[in-house]
Amino acid sequence: MIITPSGSKTCSDYSWRLSLVDLTQRATFSLLPAIDRAFTLASASPLTMTRGCGDSALRLGQTMEFKGEAPVAVDVSTEAPQLGLNLMTRRGVCTGSMRIERLNGPMVLDLATGVVAATLLQGKIVLPDGRKLADLATLVLATKAVELEAECCLVAIAMVHEA
Repeated sequence: MIITPSGSKTCSDYSWRLSLVDLTQRATFSLLPAIDRAFTLASASPLTMTRGCGDSALRLGQTMEFKGEAPVAVDVSTEAPQLGLNLMTRRGVCTGSMRIERLNGPMVLDLATGVVAATLLQGKIVLPDGRKLADLATLVLATKAVELEAECCLVAIAMVHEA
């Protein structure tokens, strides 16, 4: 799944992009000059990320930010595939970050505050019309605030602000 803002036509024609990637073996991230990344582990098993300053073990919901031109690799620690949520923003156009929250009760997501999307990592989120988001479903905000009901959930909230 790849999400880009409406109006984008090609892979290189975006100010921000959000993707969910399957990780099944050791892999190196593509080098993307002028792109900043926020990578969040979206599965339960630990994952090792290697970059210039050494190795870091990530667990569910933990995020690592890095520049797209930096050499970064991941190594899965189990035979089961791992999932990564990857927010990419074009440097000089916008800035991005991933906010991880444990929520229980009402929550409001508002595009005016920089929230562009929310991905359910664990638990349950009920939409205003009563539909429930499945694990790893991503809700992309379009033009207005959305009030949701969170039930013991862990959610990754993608934030993007113009530079």
